[in-house]
Amino acid sequence: MLSLHQAIKRMPLNREETTVLKVVRDGLFLPLERISQISKINKGKVLVILRRLQEGLYVYKDKRGRYIPVEDSTLDFQKALDRFLTNTLKGMGPVRVEDLYLVLKKAIDVTELSNSLERLWDQQLVNCSFLLKNSPDLYWYIPQETKDAKGWSVVSPHDRIYDFFHAHLHLDDDEKPYLVFKEGRFTGRFDGKISGKRLIPTNIEGGQDVFKAGRDFAHRVGLAWGNEVQRTEDWEVLDWWERTRGSAQ
Repeated sequence: MLSLHQAIKRMPLNREETTVLKVVRDGLFLPLERISQISKINKGKVLVILRRLQEGLYVYKDKRGRYIPVEDSTLDFQKALDRFLTNTLKGMGPVRVEDLYLVLKKAIDVTELSNSLERLWDQQLVNCSFLLKNSPDLYWYIPQETKDAKGWSVVSPHDRIYDFFHAHLHLDDDEKPYLVFKEGRFTGRFDGKISGKRLIPTNIEGGQDVFKAGRDFAHRVGLAWGNEVQRTEDWEVLDWWERTRGSAQ
């Protein structure tokens, strides 16, 4: 993760900073005094340089006061930022651009960050929505694993992200429908009950497309749809249950 931040920061180095960084990389686990001796730069100036190298995530300092180099990222800026954003959204869940900006410690411009998210959205790697009731904030998140190649996704009441969508759509507290989205936009809904190894839908709103999206969702998680006949192994249902609800242990 440090190397990703390093590639994102893109902090340029002057001649003396490059010299000190080379000493740290060649020597490994060197204290301040030894770095000063090898670089032939006075101790006070080396300390300032090392602090700047820490800021750029070229080196870090261990508990014993030794300076250790951070491995260079093999990714360019854009690829490093894309990976950071997807990793962060997977770990944090829905967040605002402002939150990501703070996580990045203001290393890049907000506009540049927004442009990167929009590009990932075009590639269908992330989604965005106004998730909270009476809030103008746009939240970004990773699409559900149940999204198909045509851009359809179904969020079940058991998904961890469900409460955000429930609030955004202004649903009553006692309403727990399955929510259907087309390329991140709410399209329809249906009530569903899991009975044995099948998902029984009722009150489908949104027409045949929502019906088909619900059916594809059921098949993808190992369940029969309605009254159709489909054989499903127990482990497939357990796998879906643990992915959406978490392990029972």
